[in-house]
Amino acid sequence: MLDGYAALVGARHARAALGEDAPAGTSPAVVVAPGGEDEAAAVLAHASASGHAVLLKGGGTKLDWGRPPARCDVVLSTERLAGVVSHDAGDLVCTVRAGTRLADLRAIVEAEPAHRQAVMLDPRHGDAATVGGVLAASASGPGRTRYGTPRDVVLGIRFVLADGTVAKAGGRVVKNVAGFDVGKLLIGSLGTVALITEVVLKL
Repeated sequence: MLDGYAALVGARHARAALGEDAPAGTSPAVVVAPGGEDEAAAVLAHASASGHAVLLKGGGTKLDWGRPPARCDVVLSTERLAGVVSHDAGDLVCTVRAGTRLADLRAIVEAEPAHRQAVMLDPRHGDAATVGGVLAASASGPGRTRYGTPRDVVLGIRFVLADGTVAKAGGRVVKNVAGFDVGKLLIGSLGTVALITEVVLKL
């Protein structure tokens, strides 16, 4: 099993799983860390074709949320799906990859005091949590009473379905969504619907 995933992401980014890699009661065989959306899609397509059950993992701060999966063969880590794509201060938005730690995103957005901008996400374990994990868990703190929950700050979202299909919803402005808002479905889904790879956040 390991060789198949190593061929997709490189031998350095696929390894045998350890006890702390997944929730209690599960015993995955492999941890895979794709380096981009294309690699993530290839990993999920391979897992789907092979009949492997996949668990998505960001910072690992909320692995005990929800019911443990009945089966877990592969842990897909978003640690390499990280980085801020753009910060458009004039539009009060930023585009960020899902594996970016919230602390790193805050440091970039709040680096210029003149902009007076901030990321309106304040989950428990915020420094270690990743953006994708916060959204997938719909985690929030006291700030939600003033700024709303995670679903209120997401304008656009890119994601990969279990069969490797890459899709997107929303965009970079508030009023551009027609029909069903898939982004709202993914937020709070605990990674059971799709792998979030990139989001546009309202600052």
